[in-house]
Amino acid sequence: MSQHIRPDAQDADTDLIALCHRLKPVSPYLFLENLFRNLASQNPDWNKRLFLSDAYNILAQLPDTTNDAERLTALCDQLSVKQTAGFISRSLQMTDCHRTFGTLADVVMFGDSITEWGMWSEMFPGIKLANRGLAGDTTRGMLCRIDTTLQLQPQRVFVMAGINDLAQDETVEAVFGRYEEMLEFWQQHAIEPVVQSTLYVGSRLASLNPSVALLNQHLRQACHARGLRFVDVNAALSERQQLLAEHSRDDLHLNAVAYQKWRLLIAPLLT
Repeated sequence: MSQHIRPDAQDADTDLIALCHRLKPVSPYLFLENLFRNLASQNPDWNKRLFLSDAYNILAQLPDTTNDAERLTALCDQLSVKQTAGFISRSLQMTDCHRTFGTLADVVMFGDSITEWGMWSEMFPGIKLANRGLAGDTTRGMLCRIDTTLQLQPQRVFVMAGINDLAQDETVEAVFGRYEEMLEFWQQHAIEPVVQSTLYVGSRLASLNPSVALLNQHLRQACHARGLRFVDVNAALSERQQLLAEHSRDDLHLNAVAYQKWRLLIAPLLT
């Protein structure tokens, strides 16, 4: 590893972010994996200065007599609790704010992180638009907060969901069933849902793509039966049932190039 790109150990978190901004690696996952491996060979305590303080604190609290298998189980269990609690806390806080401060909108974007991280108001500045994406959310969670779309009294809801469900080993049939519940809810309240294809993922997560393809097949058929629009965003972002590397840095979330292409697809439905 060249000395000139080595982060300062005194402020690793900030410097790593600055380093990635400067070097713009194609895949931060591979870049950081190689970086950490190199630095660990020079300093075994390097990782303690990164984002692993929770893991080290958990291990430090275990009795010295705990064997390796028990330590691994305890570590996984407690990290899972922390991560899950963090997501649930954010979900409850965001939903509470949406219910409290929501104002009228003509269009609602509803989904998970792929929706939340889109700069929709900036992409469509002339439209009363509300972003109701929530990072990490599933169709189960979206059903719990679907009322936050109703209170905005929109004409249309653009929905994209499902990838987090599939990543958690949910069946396509279960995900599609909850999707149908959402579509029925909006149609019963005279709101037009516009279904956007669940996005394929890149090579790192490619095992999910057959399920994504099957889910989209079900969604397309459901839209045809209900007289709804189905927007195939994958047609612009993917090839051979896989998200193109030029549209993402982590094989899941989208970059600005991808959002621009997505914007062009749905613009006729918004203008």
